[in-house]
Amino acid sequence: MPQNVTVHGDARGLRLGTKDHDVASSSIGEDELRGAGATAVDVLRGEPGVAVIESGGYGELSTASLRGATAAETPVYLGGIRLNDDVGGAADLSTVPLWLLRRVEIYRGNAPIEADRLGIGGAIFFEPKRPRKSEAAIGGLVGSYGARGVWGDGAVGDKRAAALVGVRYNSATNDYLFRDDQGAVFSGHTVERRRTNADVETLDVWAISHGEIGRASIDVVVNGMRRNQGVPGLTLLPTRETRAVIDRTLFGISAGIPCSEGDRCRIASTTSLIQTHAGYSDPLREAAFGAVRLDTRGARVEQALSVTLAPIESLTIRPVVNAAVERLAIEPGSGDGLSASRVTTRAAVTTKWYLGRNVSLNAVVSGECFATSKNGAPNMCDRAQPTGRIGISWGDTRLSLVSNVSRYVRVPTLGELYGVSGTVRGDDRLLAESGFSAEVGVRGQMPIPSRVVPIRAAYADAFGFVRGVSDLIAYRRSSLGYIAPYNIGQGRVAGFELLTGLLFAPNGSSSSAPNVRAEVALTLLDPRDTTPNRTLANDIVPYRSRLIVSPRLRAESRKYKAFYDSRAMFDIRYTYQTNRFADPAGLIVIPAQSSLDAEIALSLFSDTLTTRVRGANLLNAARFDQIGYPLPGRSVFVSMEVQW
Repeated sequence: MPQNVTVHGDARGLRLGTKDHDVASSSIGEDELRGAGATAVDVLRGEPGVAVIESGGYGELSTASLRGATAAETPVYLGGIRLNDDVGGAADLSTVPLWLLRRVEIYRGNAPIEADRLGIGGAIFFEPKRPRKSEAAIGGLVGSYGARGVWGDGAVGDKRAAALVGVRYNSATNDYLFRDDQGAVFSGHTVERRRTNADVETLDVWAISHGEIGRASIDVVVNGMRRNQGVPGLTLLPTRETRAVIDRTLFGISAGIPCSEGDRCRIASTTSLIQTHAGYSDPLREAAFGAVRLDTRGARVEQALSVTLAPIESLTIRPVVNAAVERLAIEPGSGDGLSASRVTTRAAVTTKWYLGRNVSLNAVVSGECFATSKNGAPNMCDRAQPTGRIGISWGDTRLSLVSNVSRYVRVPTLGELYGVSGTVRGDDRLLAESGFSAEVGVRGQMPIPSRVVPIRAAYADAFGFVRGVSDLIAYRRSSLGYIAPYNIGQGRVAGFELLTGLLFAPNGSSSSAPNVRAEVALTLLDPRDTTPNRTLANDIVPYRSRLIVSPRLRAESRKYKAFYDSRAMFDIRYTYQTNRFADPAGLIVIPAQSSLDAEIALSLFSDTLTTRVRGANLLNAARFDQIGYPLPGRSVFVSMEVQW
């Protein structure tokens, strides 16, 4: 059966997700999540199939999407809790605590059963560190455009029971220079201005615990976050007093209990709560909210229960049921407000049947009901249709073939229907998406034992896919500068993804662990509006780059005992993406853009003291956000961390 290919040492080859090996996936290890000033979009940027979106400088809103989906269509989980809230619909990756993570897993086309949504956008899982011993760490950061940060965490316990508490404070002025087109979009007639009222400060508190009693386990994740920031304006015209305060409370508890001897039956339960509040103050009415005060509040409570059964050695069955209640309230300072709610119920089952030594058949079947109401109207089931996938995998740890066919239904989030934020406005006329997808891929890794050349292994992961959809939800830019969702009659997205690389190690080394990885990630995308009798000549769906390529070189030394038990790391990556259309007619084109990023790190005294320096966009290339507004130029960040 296909398995995760393991190469001993810090440099790895194929990096598959651990939750489901039978779909297109990749993972990022803990050693790559600690870059100075790095955020979640920085570590996801070079992954195949991933498109990241930034909306400004350090600490500001950022999102990610998979295979041409939108950020609202891409569920993002932290410790098993979905971060996508119903204030904005998308998960803000700038609030993900990389400093407390041990792994990121990306499922590009088909989400594993652990996800509570099996829709168009795959899924991204951020896995926090599970404390296993008593330890502590403190660190600090300084960087360009006023970036500052301090953090600390401490854990007590052992492998059987431990708890961790972490606190982090970040701030930045984000007063970078940009070229202002003065309303003549990408015309070349620009003046240089400095961004104003874009400062941001965030306080984040986390508590994580893990406990085991016999073969039973329990994990708890708690988070409180507050962000105070300026809102620079929908069209980047300087605002003076528009502010936003964003709060988030998150709680999740997961338990696993064996229900038979051996590993043939196990029950898992997850309960989660997430509450968000965004309060906007616009005393001069600079941001087109329609009021001097606007509050949006979202909440979701969810319960999931699953049973993993292995009645025979070659068959695994896992039924899952979950229910969620979501609420969204919009409260303007004057005038009528809005409240909306949704009750979601889902029953699903996944099976995996090993037909032979190297062949497995996997399937997921799900039925979902979404009951949505507005301003107290009765809840009615919007859509109750079966969804799921079926696939077959063949191969072993050196070479495997994977194929899947799936059908999905996705209703628009409450945020897409009714939400209001600094850059997005909802549309209550949206219809539910439905469609199919298919993927086929090959992945493999080949060790190259040689005393002549330093290459130790080569690997590749290549997938082709196609997705057809009715009532696809896309985004378009309004005359006021914000973006709004709308339904495309029919759409089709086809593409190809490749992750390939070589692992190196010095000749004559006594250790087999490679210390250099040269890698290239490539994503080709063809997103088309295939609505019959359409009148526009352009059929490319807006805001999608059709090519993203990211070569990377990462080198890490072994521990050098003669110099304070030290080790060093160097990482350089170049990312290029083609242009994007900013309107359905293709009249406004967001130019192609690129970024060269590099990082060096030095650890002393067996990793007790670590200093990192990271440069972002070192070539100072022009870069643009989702709407087409400028992003920061060259930036440098320096961090230092002490752990014991």
